[in-house]
Amino acid sequence: LEKVDFVHALYPETCTDDLAAIREDPSCIELDFPADLKRSNESTLALKYQEILPFSEQKGYTPDPDHPFYFDIVDSADEFVRVLRQKYLEQGVYDEKGRRIWLESTVADGTPIAPRAASAPRQYARQRRMKYNETMEIDVWEW
Repeated sequence: LEKVDFVHALYPETCTDDLAAIREDPSCIELDFPADLKRSNESTLALKYQEILPFSEQKGYTPDPDHPFYFDIVDSADEFVRVLRQKYLEQGVYDEKGRRIWLESTVADGTPIAPRAASAPRQYARQRRMKYNETMEIDVWEW
């Protein structure tokens, strides 16, 4: 069988895996692997090992109170923020009690937070500070 599909790393358009290009562009950030999951200090009689703590208690994974507006790594920060503005500012989103939600992260619990979000060696991403509205800027990571 001849191999016809190949795995290629994702990089922002100007962040190639060429070391010279990376050195010249400080916005290209090499991603690290996620932190190891922490375990409970307690064990039960039924379980002889320590259970992994919930993601809400894991630093560097969503949900993280230090990064409430983490949106994962997106293909285009400009397009992503445009869609956020349209959804939350123009159309409006409301919770079950009818209160307006101005912005929220809908990333799944347990998503590693960049720059510790690599799934393979030598992955690069770019962190961009984007204007969301008149009073708020958000950090968006893009490939």
